[in-house]
Amino acid sequence: MAGPDTFFGGTLTFGTSTVLSGAGSIGILSGGRSAVTVADIDTSHAGTSGDNMTFMPADLVDGGTYDFEVMYDPNDDIDALVGVVQTITVTYPIPSGLSSGATCVFASSYINSWSEELPIDDKMTCSLSIKVATDPTMTAAS
Repeated sequence: MAGPDTFFGGTLTFGTSTVLSGAGSIGILSGGRSAVTVADIDTSHAGTSGDNMTFMPADLVDGGTYDFEVMYDPNDDIDALVGVVQTITVTYPIPSGLSSGATCVFASSYINSWSEELPIDDKMTCSLSIKVATDPTMTAAS
């Protein structure tokens, strides 16, 4: 995206992409993070007692995804964004009494899936799923 597009006072910016460059082509309608998970390592062996397998948590976690519903413009080639590693920044609306909104920066992340919804009598939207490939950097509103 060449520049950020506004969503109720906040922005979603794609660091290197120019695909979603049209004004208003992306406005966040809703968003949220999927569950962060840790893999289970099977520690069961021939000498394990009882009827249950035993497990321990892995050291690394799967950061999950952030999912956004955005305004959809059929002229945007969103397929070209899938799998493109880039910095994706979400800047939240500025809270009352403060001068800047909180930010969440996803370095080395990418869109891993998307789908559009084309209703007969409502706005066209699409869902973007952003894979959290590294620890996101959160900055509080100030």
